[in-house]
Amino acid sequence: MLDRDFGAALVASGVLTEGELQEALAEQERLSRTASRPPFLWDILIGKGTLSRVQVDEVLASIQNRRRFCSACNAGVLAPRVTPDGEQCGRCGQLVSWRPVRREEAQSRSDDTVTLLDEAPPSVRMAARDPACLLGKYVIVEEAGRGGAGVVYKAWDLVLGQYVALKLIRKDVELDPAHSEEQVRELIGEARNAIRLRHPNIVPVIDAGIIGKEFYICMEYIDGPSLATRLQEARQAGRVSPFYEDPVRYLEILRDVALAVHYAHTFPRPVIHCDLKPGNILLDKGQRPYVADFGLAQPIVVAPGGERKDELVIRGTPAYMAPEQVLGNRERFGPWTDVYALGATLYALLAGRPVFSGTDFHVFFQTVNAPPDPPLQASKGPMADRLARATRLEAACLRCLAKKPEDRYATAREVAMEMDAAIGSLRADSATERLVAMLKLDGAEPCEVSADDVHSVTTDHRAQAAILDAFLMRVIEKVNVVQPRLHRLELQSRALEDVAVLHATKQILIVLRRGHAVEIPWAVLRPQQFVALARDALKLETPEDRLALGLYGLSNGMRSVAQEYLGSLEDSALSEIGRELLAKMA
Repeated sequence: MLDRDFGAALVASGVLTEGELQEALAEQERLSRTASRPPFLWDILIGKGTLSRVQVDEVLASIQNRRRFCSACNAGVLAPRVTPDGEQCGRCGQLVSWRPVRREEAQSRSDDTVTLLDEAPPSVRMAARDPACLLGKYVIVEEAGRGGAGVVYKAWDLVLGQYVALKLIRKDVELDPAHSEEQVRELIGEARNAIRLRHPNIVPVIDAGIIGKEFYICMEYIDGPSLATRLQEARQAGRVSPFYEDPVRYLEILRDVALAVHYAHTFPRPVIHCDLKPGNILLDKGQRPYVADFGLAQPIVVAPGGERKDELVIRGTPAYMAPEQVLGNRERFGPWTDVYALGATLYALLAGRPVFSGTDFHVFFQTVNAPPDPPLQASKGPMADRLARATRLEAACLRCLAKKPEDRYATAREVAMEMDAAIGSLRADSATERLVAMLKLDGAEPCEVSADDVHSVTTDHRAQAAILDAFLMRVIEKVNVVQPRLHRLELQSRALEDVAVLHATKQILIVLRRGHAVEIPWAVLRPQQFVALARDALKLETPEDRLALGLYGLSNGMRSVAQEYLGSLEDSALSEIGRELLAKMA
């Protein structure tokens, strides 16, 4: 009885077709002949990838008259946010639990919109005066966005008492009956694809259905702009891209999006998005990204070059379409298709423009035939130089945009890992810059050192090399001012007696010996000689200089020098770095 009710509920909600239900029931009957315990219908559907465990819980709860409940809001929760800690209330963020619906609560439910409107915000009550804004239990407040044949509205759910995003078919586009039916099928496909996917960075679908002649999808309303809006705002303000204001944050956004897409790709019944772009990446008030619009998604995965018997009509947004999408069924698509779109989105962030632009035909032609320009070329400036120096971001972007699917990253997770590596490099580079800046400040007050600073100096050889390079420049500056006279200058293979330093550059030390100028590369000085020269020139009055000289001793195997200078940092803000370095040496 429970299985029959469960299947009927799935068909009624549109999650399952009647054919899929009968196929699952036949499989259940076949397995019941051999299994000691007949499997539940939902076990079969989960195994096929048709349902997730979250959906099973939801359908069973609807049959058994249970619902999610938030004790903080003292209200039911229909569309929770799925997090690693559990399901959270979309209003307050508290964890929710299941509880039976009380009889008085069920009896008190009413479709009296007048009573329900009393609890709505003023803008909703104003919109409800217009009959054209009423659609069943929804009050359409304003348009939130539109695509080729669909439009998304910010609406108020009178029953849930919250804002939702309502997607409908556009009425301002003339469609022939066949095309109109196709758009309805796309919306149904989007609802079925998205409702299966419960991920913290995928916009959850709450409901779908038909009211009158209107087919709709109801989704959680994300109160924030899209990534495309951020890009447009930056261009209007005369900036290349918002990326350069906070690159780490935008890389975190793209990393989370890539992980969400990977989740969809590796779902038991995999889904390829096929229209991933900045306009379909929404940001809430906390800058958390959500992937939206699975309208063109395909619940299928095939290998590059794999055979398919059916013909696919692939659509998408030209600037973000992979070559195999442009070529239709001549190239097979899969996770690598979304990897291309991730690369195109990263390109837009780096360059402030799409990979290719122009008419659709021109974009299609270049997508298939032309190599993209390096994205950082369009973004000359200190941050672009820093990205090129500190990360492999440009190379990762161009790899995503490879013409052949097999030349791209195999999975979206690999793209996420590249974003994570770039984030780590930028944070380490930022910490290094702060420390290098400190080393260049003669007599500066000790600065506050963060845990990231300590981690960068003690684990990142690049950070250590940058500090030593800055320290060398400090020594050079002082040597050129003091021009010390040395009784003995120790070199790797010989020693020079009685010399006077005339000038120093980053490459050489020019000294006067017996009336002749001699050029000596810094590399041929004995490490002990450099320590003596640095000590005499700088006097080592600041903890930053002592840290750098101790690091120099550590790098050149001079244990006593490292212990002397790193151990003298106990009373400075850099003492933790000194202790960590000495601990590694021990």
